[in-house]
Amino acid sequence: MSANENIFAAVAADDREEFQVLIANDPSLAKARNEQGLSLLMWMLYQQRKGWLDEIRPLLGELDFFEAAAIGDLVRIKSLIDKQPDQVNTVAPDGFQALGLASFFAQPEVVAVLIAEGADVNYQAPANQLAALHGAVAGKCAASARHLLAAGANIDAQQQGGYTALMAAAANGLIEILKLLLEHDADPAITDDQGNTARDQALQKGQRKMADLLPV
Repeated sequence: MSANENIFAAVAADDREEFQVLIANDPSLAKARNEQGLSLLMWMLYQQRKGWLDEIRPLLGELDFFEAAAIGDLVRIKSLIDKQPDQVNTVAPDGFQALGLASFFAQPEVVAVLIAEGADVNYQAPANQLAALHGAVAGKCAASARHLLAAGANIDAQQQGGYTALMAAAANGLIEILKLLLEHDADPAITDDQGNTARDQALQKGQRKMADLLPV
């Protein structure tokens, strides 16, 4: 494998020692991108290696728009928007927009800024139909969900498999987000592709408290 492939593989394998050796031998790998164009920093976040970021952050220089959104670099986000306002709704190599990334990685301040600058709160990634609201629930971030709902996000948008934000909150025991969604009139009667409602999913996951908040 190439050095680029090796560094991405080390992250995926949770092999920090190999990662450190590769970076020490070739610091330019900190700026590596995979075949899909995804940066090493983003790959590390997706692989839940946030604790390793300090090892490459000094080597990166200025972050791109998507990286800044994902790690919550408000100064960089605002600077990039000032230079090019229309990039608010550009799409990353993996199909997500900055708003979706900020929502998924629990960066509510970035979410608020992007919304104020015209980010599309209802954009859904082509591959899996994930919307920013789905990301906020996956990231367990009620603050981001509030920003999105206040901006008119489609509360009942369905991602791949027919799942709604309410279903995800119910299945994962996210009571604050569940109540927030119900307060904003999320429809508990919607079913996924298997015919299950949010209540059904809560029961399947042993989330009795969640199920009790949802109609039979």
